[in-house]
Amino acid sequence: MKQSDCPALLATPIAQNAAASDIAAIPALQARAGDGTASLALGFPPETFIARSAGGVPPRGQDMNGLLNLISKILQSYQAGCLGRYDSSFAQAIGGYPAGAVVSGTTPGTFWVSVADNNVTTPGSAGAAWQNLFEGYLPLSGGTLDGSMVIQSAPPQNSTSGQYINYNQIQFDSAGRGGNLQIYLQEHVGYQFSAVFAIGQNDGTYSFLGLGRGNTLQYNGQQVAFESDLSAYISGTPSGGGQTVRNMQAVGFSGSDSPGTYVQVATPSGVFALPSAANINASLVAYAQPKGSYQPAGNYQPAGNYVTSDIYSSDFSTSDSRVVNLPYGHRIQMFTATMNVPGGLTITFPEAFSGPPIVLAGSDGSGDSQTDTDFFISERTATSFYFNSRNNQGSFQFVAIGPR
Repeated sequence: MKQSDCPALLATPIAQNAAASDIAAIPALQARAGDGTASLALGFPPETFIARSAGGVPPRGQDMNGLLNLISKILQSYQAGCLGRYDSSFAQAIGGYPAGAVVSGTTPGTFWVSVADNNVTTPGSAGAAWQNLFEGYLPLSGGTLDGSMVIQSAPPQNSTSGQYINYNQIQFDSAGRGGNLQIYLQEHVGYQFSAVFAIGQNDGTYSFLGLGRGNTLQYNGQQVAFESDLSAYISGTPSGGGQTVRNMQAVGFSGSDSPGTYVQVATPSGVFALPSAANINASLVAYAQPKGSYQPAGNYQPAGNYVTSDIYSSDFSTSDSRVVNLPYGHRIQMFTATMNVPGGLTITFPEAFSGPPIVLAGSDGSGDSQTDTDFFISERTATSFYFNSRNNQGSFQFVAIGPR
């Protein structure tokens, strides 16, 4: 059968406009036996099938119109899309609804399916043998999704390497307040797939958070660094009662060392500063006493025990201008080294320490903050350390402070 084979819709029931005298209401049972009137139980009764000459009664046109009118009204209601409501009297009369029968509920839009034969129970009541027609379907509002759901979308036919493709998304709206959250799969063709979370504000702006290959995380196109990523630059929990370094920055550094340059170090307990080589040199010059004779004649040394000039010389003197010896067995070394090979190299101190020192580094750089600060120090010993400048090659300044 084809759709075109369907009959025309019955807009007017048969005998709808018949005169009252030409149409009869068909009763369930014949009111008076033998009078030839039709009923639902007998249809046209037996006497209408007997010749009038033999005592029969002819069928009435009013009954024919009544039967056709009743049947055509039922057909019209089905053509109009009506599903009959559950009727307990009807259920008892037919011995119950069969399994698979569909009835409409008392609330428009609700429908019930019988799950048993001879079903006389009432839909929606406790223990009733009826099931909501939409059982297992997620409603448009509320409801719980139990199990997996797959949203598929096909990529463009002619995608090219490096192209970004956003697949079908799930969107949560704030009901007219302007905010929304979008979750979708993004493909960077030829490179990776990422899960993207887009948060929209009521001014039309968006913030994007993407999770890609290898647990990489990006926020608005910038990669987010984890603590493990920073382990090569700032050490974790120290030993010996020290404190973790949270942040380091070169203050007053604009590509080359200057008297105002120092390294600011932030710890959980506070901030302290380490001067650069140029800063230390400028401070020494500013506070050093010029050559000359400033002490008037006289004896100014009170009685007591003092350090001899030999001891003083052995404690503080040095043959290398890059080395400054300090009291209590410490020294500072300030020197420059050139990186002219890719990767890193081992740099030897001008003079050996008695133990591994603290080493700070600065770069002349190229004005590129990512390149200029992308270096690290490792493998510190009493005589040397390993230095890797990653991308930048050129001149670097070092300050080492440690035991003499």
